[in-house]
Amino acid sequence: MKRSRIVLFSVLLILAVALRLNSSTVLPSDRYAEGLRELSEGRIDNVRQIIRQLRLGRGTAAWGDLLDGQRLNQQGRFEDALIALSGAGEDEQTRGVAWQTAARILLDLGRFSEAIPMLLQTLQWNPSAEEERRLLAAAYYDIGAMELALDQLEEVTNLSRDDFRPFYMMATILSDYEQFEDAVPRYEAALNLLPDRQDLRDEVIAGFCECLIRLRRYEAALRQADSGSQRKELQLIRAQCHFSLRRYDQAATLIKAVLSEDPDQVTALVMKSQLMDLNGETAAAIELLQQVLADHPAELEAHLRLADLLASSGRSEDAAAARSRADEWAAVHEQFTALHQQLVSDTENAELRLQLARLAYRMQRFELAGTWARAAAGMAAADAEMQAEAAALITRGQLP
Repeated sequence: MKRSRIVLFSVLLILAVALRLNSSTVLPSDRYAEGLRELSEGRIDNVRQIIRQLRLGRGTAAWGDLLDGQRLNQQGRFEDALIALSGAGEDEQTRGVAWQTAARILLDLGRFSEAIPMLLQTLQWNPSAEEERRLLAAAYYDIGAMELALDQLEEVTNLSRDDFRPFYMMATILSDYEQFEDAVPRYEAALNLLPDRQDLRDEVIAGFCECLIRLRRYEAALRQADSGSQRKELQLIRAQCHFSLRRYDQAATLIKAVLSEDPDQVTALVMKSQLMDLNGETAAAIELLQQVLADHPAELEAHLRLADLLASSGRSEDAAAARSRADEWAAVHEQFTALHQQLVSDTENAELRLQLARLAYRMQRFELAGTWARAAAGMAAADAEMQAEAAALITRGQLP
């Protein structure tokens, strides 16, 4: 009799636990959130236990897959994470987070052709999903589809008016496409919303100043630069402004400071050559520009300045040769710009992006070459030849 009561009590206890686990008071979303907290604190055994419980529960297996995908992603097991998330992506309760997480992983892996359709699908399910729009804008930006990126960023600003990032990104895109007047209010909005971090402020100020310089608003650019720190990039901008305003003494002091930190800074070296010419040191200025071009043969501004100085020195044949080289590099820059413009709303042409990578490599803009090579590779995963060439460009290796 006593044993019967013990067995009955045990059965009732098991039933009570089961009922509690399946009760509406313990939502699977709550268990998933608990798992995320455990994951953030590094308690992996607890996370695994929650995953098992969710996968064994009635109607909660997708939440277990979702949490497992997050665990695997954190551990750098990206392919395994994508497999786990695919299970969660089939359940209506978890598919939004699962698809967003998978898309983020794919973007980090540079697999744009897979990530973009996933993000578009999540936005069909939930058009007000702010994070998905940010990710989609970033994906479009990374592959050079700037008009599409701008469309998404406009939507993000409507959803979140207190975040500087979409305004800054829009300003950067507009500046890249030389739409400087349209970029100005976006830079201003970004600056007004910046958090209290000097590094971020300096970064935004530098972009804004470059935009203002292109608009020949040198005093405005100088005011902005003076509101930042003494970092090299802003010192160079101050030098450019003073030089353009014919304040040559101030420009010379700033150029000297920049070159003491970065002796190979091309813009500063070109300005230094101009100051040397103004001081009657034309021969030395020519020699300096020739050295710049020996190290940086694609620098169009240096070619143009050298041709002018050679002509003013009566060296007409040398000036004509320098002008010819300048024209050759100008043609390369124009070709790059023309190809760039073709991509503003394109999400499919990987070959065009590889052409941009080749041109950027030729111009010795290796970081930019890598960016375009990654875009091409991420849009043509099945093309082994393109993958090999892209890898060579990314590593600054020789073209196959």
